[in-house]
Amino acid sequence: MPDYFVFLQGKGCVIECDKIFKSLNKLSSNTIIKKLQSSNTNDILEGINDIRLQGSPEHLLPLCLILKRSVQPDIKNAIIKLLDELKDQKATHQMIELIRSEKSVTVKRILVASCWKSGLDYSALLEPFFEIFVQDDFETAFEAYTIIDSNIYNSEAGIIKGCKHYLQNAWSNIPEDRLLLAQDLMMVMDSYM
Repeated sequence: MPDYFVFLQGKGCVIECDKIFKSLNKLSSNTIIKKLQSSNTNDILEGINDIRLQGSPEHLLPLCLILKRSVQPDIKNAIIKLLDELKDQKATHQMIELIRSEKSVTVKRILVASCWKSGLDYSALLEPFFEIFVQDDFETAFEAYTIIDSNIYNSEAGIIKGCKHYLQNAWSNIPEDRLLLAQDLMMVMDSYM
């Protein structure tokens, strides 16, 4: 078997991914990684708690992959709670990367919702949320709208101008179920320019 495969085994949790291998090798805490790789649910939950106490943004990729593959409600809920309570501003870039690369609609929605629930400042990173607002399903789009609405007041004029331009160009592709929200965003952006 190629060495770029890593298996995280918990009840119902098997992940094959070269990305996680690279990510795990960068992490400073082998103890946390061993706990996340355990076949014991309690060890995995302890590893998630350790990340809460002493983790770094690099731990987000393994957590996201476990979230995607795990069938254990306790594990999923612990990861979602941790994501919702992130307080490290440096995690915003990692969250954006995870959101952009996520294929699962459910996991992507969880990640987007965690962005606004955490209260972190995404005012310099609004463009991906505008894309989600236009392109994704309504529930995920509404989560993106919430992030935009709560962060745009702190954005620089150049970012607002770029987002407004994107929304204007995408107008014909905006689903009807969010046209009123799109109009609201245009008015808000106009008021800040």
